Order: sequence, then structure tokens, then C-alpha cells
Amino acid sequence: MSIARALALRGVRDIVVLERNSLGSEASFAAGGMLAPQAEADSRDDFFDLLCQSRDLYPRFASELKEESGVDIELDTTGTLYLAFTEHDQYEIDQRFEWQTQAGLKVERLTAAEAKLLEPCVAPFGPSRASLAVQRRGRRAREPGAEPSAAR
Repeated sequence: MSIARALALRGVRDIVVLERNSLGSEASFAAGGMLAPQAEADSRDDFFDLLCQSRDLYPRFASELKEESGVDIELDTTGTLYLAFTEHDQYEIDQRFEWQTQAGLKVERLTAAEAKLLEPCVAPFGPSRASLAVQRRGRRAREPGAEPSAAR
């Protein structure tokens, strides 16, 4: 959808978007615009840097979509909360925290109590720490077939 939008904004008029079911009901609906490279990477490389750049451009993209379509995607920038339920989980969180801190990325170490304040419904968890990394995601999932006017 975003590629079709970009082409239309550049004057291309003969665009076909294929989706197995109704427009916006498959991958574009399921992912909901989530951009969380720090949640899925164990090290920094060129692809990771590209993903972070994309994430950082997302607020402008969300603003443009609202201006063009009147739809607010309810951009959420609160981050990804990693929880340790086991010693192994704690080790992974510590490793991710260390390399992301050394890389100059925004990441915070939290106590179990601090994590519970951010997410009260979380079950009691492991050793004593959690980690919070930057992410961006659009929260408003439209009903399938309710695409923005730019996609019609």
C-alpha cells in the first residue's frame, strides 16, 4: 500500500495492488505498521541501520497519511518492553541492552517494579530487570476494505 501511495504521489496512475482477499485485509492489516528493529536484532549491521532510519521517518509518514486521508493511525512511540522470565531471558536482555547502549541507541534498563508501572497487567517475572527499546507503530487497524482515499 505504501509503495502504491508513493507511486501515485509521483504521478503514476496505472497502479495495481494485489491482495489475496479484500484490500488491506492481509499483511498490511496484520503488521499494523509496526517498526521495531531493536526488538529483533542481536547486533548492528547495514540492514539494522536501514530499519532504524525507516522507523525514524515513520512519524512524518503518519502525519502525511492523516493530512491526505483524515485518518489518524494513532502512532504509538512508547517502545518495546522486554521481560525476563528465566535466567536465559535475563542474559539475552543484558546482551541486547549492552550492544544497543554501546551503539548509542535509545534503550533503558528497568527494574521489575518500573516495568509493572508501565504495563500493570504483566505477570510477575524473573530475576529483577526488564528493558525498554524504541519502536514506532500505527495502532489504528481499519476494517478490511476501508482503505484511505489515496488508495482508491
